[in-house]
Amino acid sequence: MNPHTNDRELAARLAARLNEVSSQLHYARAELGELQHRIDQRDVHETSRPAPVQPPAPVQPPAPAAVPYSPHSRYSQQPQRAVGPAPDRQRWWDREGVVSRVLAVSGAALTLVGVVLLLVLAAQAGYFGPLARVIAGAVFSLALIAVAWRVAERPGGRVGAVALAATGVAGLYLDVLAITSFYEWVPPIAGLITALLVAAAGLSLALRWDSQLLALIVVIGTVVLAPVITDGLSPLLLAFLIVLLAASFPAQYQRNWPGLNAARTIPVAGALLLAITLGTPSDATNLVILAVVFATVAAGGTLLVVRRYPTDTVAPALLATSVVPLLFTGALTTRGTYVILMAGLAVAAGGASWALRAFPVASRTVLAAVSALAVLCAALAASTESLRPVVVLAIALTALVAAHRTGAAVMRLSGYGYAVVGALLYLASAEPEVLFDSERAIESASLAAIAASVLLALVAGVAAAATPGDRDQSETIWAFAGVVGLYAVSAGAVLTGVLAAGSEAGFRGGHAAATVLWMLTAIALLLFGLRQRARTAMVGAGLILAAMAVLKLLFFDLAALDGFYRVLTFLAVGVLLLVAGTRYARVYAERSAEPSTASDGAQPEATAAVPDPDAHWRR
Repeated sequence: MNPHTNDRELAARLAARLNEVSSQLHYARAELGELQHRIDQRDVHETSRPAPVQPPAPVQPPAPAAVPYSPHSRYSQQPQRAVGPAPDRQRWWDREGVVSRVLAVSGAALTLVGVVLLLVLAAQAGYFGPLARVIAGAVFSLALIAVAWRVAERPGGRVGAVALAATGVAGLYLDVLAITSFYEWVPPIAGLITALLVAAAGLSLALRWDSQLLALIVVIGTVVLAPVITDGLSPLLLAFLIVLLAASFPAQYQRNWPGLNAARTIPVAGALLLAITLGTPSDATNLVILAVVFATVAAGGTLLVVRRYPTDTVAPALLATSVVPLLFTGALTTRGTYVILMAGLAVAAGGASWALRAFPVASRTVLAAVSALAVLCAALAASTESLRPVVVLAIALTALVAAHRTGAAVMRLSGYGYAVVGALLYLASAEPEVLFDSERAIESASLAAIAASVLLALVAGVAAAATPGDRDQSETIWAFAGVVGLYAVSAGAVLTGVLAAGSEAGFRGGHAAATVLWMLTAIALLLFGLRQRARTAMVGAGLILAAMAVLKLLFFDLAALDGFYRVLTFLAVGVLLLVAGTRYARVYAERSAEPSTASDGAQPEATAAVPDPDAHWRR
């Protein structure tokens, strides 16, 4: 008997059953349509109102009969989805308004270049007279604005009107710049006031039409082409750019256009920074004044925008950009003037960060960072080269202590920044060679270097203590601070010995003192970590440091030190190890005998359960 015979019979029965079910569904659907038709006719007779006869519901054709099983086909055939042609991707030139905007912006750029050629290059070639050129530029610009006003109301004319009006406004602004700077027909104050009125009128039109493109063409076109008229970055040109920055503030305040905010701030800051870098002594005073004015106008306007739009993400970056030129004015001023400028900036930025507590965190963080950077610049400018590590490390220590007491994250980050700068300055004055070369040590030895060593060691300790959270989770900061502190202690000991007893004897005595200090620090870490159970990492650090002290004693001090220092160092380190072992065992026994709660909010260790004699009475 064929083993597939039963399968064929089963498949045939299933196919017949499916055909029967399909037929029953067909008849039921037809009867349902007829019943619905009768109900509709009854409703018509009851209401005595004519109503269209509802035809019976369309009868769906019966489902196709199941295909009997064939031994040549193992899988049932599945219906295939109709696959149509893939939709064409829309090309960029088919998008609405793209081509018109590209053409309008290109036309505006070329037209503004033509206005500049008319105002400046035509004068160099001797075409027309100066008055004719200026009048022609003004008339042409006004005509563009008039045409834009008429075109704006027509269907599809807004894009062209925006380009025409922006070109006209920028042309008028450049025309005013030309008669003030190039031809010198009007005083600078009068020219700046006129330019302010022209820019304000043009950008008010951008507000009226709600067009950021108009404002961008005015600002960018003026910033790019204005240096051609003034033949470089003169102080008067920078004053005109700052006026343009001020004139565009109402549009930014009303609409908060991110593109306009960047276009009105970043190019002006870049031009001012370049002028300060390449400035001459004759322009120094004017450039410093312009940097102060720019920082005041840009930062003040940005803060007002942040107050109105707290979710703005561009404003904090522009807030930092506004003070960059002022930070680089040290090359143009005396040391005292620069210190006063930086002190004023630090007070203003720090006071604003403290007073504007309702402002977003990002803006207040930027203000605090600016204040910290200004303090650093003032400290570096006010101190001499030898005292700079001492001054910066003292500021770092103050900031870290304040952060440890108040928990202020910004203060802690500022302290870390000061500590890094101070450590780099210290490393430049006390190079690692002082630990291996007595001649180099005698060259670097000074009271300032020793004071910087002490401060750096204290800063490293406070930086580790000011680290938030569980100390076991801050092993990276602890390790970095430990290495820095260890280097500061060693270099400070060697420099002190050299300064006190000369190059050879002082060098050996300093290394002996450094080894003893290593061991004392290791003992302090061991005992403190044992008493404070939450700081178990300190025990490991103490053991590592003790091992390093022993290795230094055996492999460096034994060869570098002479008889007296060698004996003294071995005795001191040996006695300290004995004391440390005894004291450690005592503290460990006390802690095991009397369990106590761990410090810094750590949970106390579990203790053995004590039977309760009254427990059975409470059951």
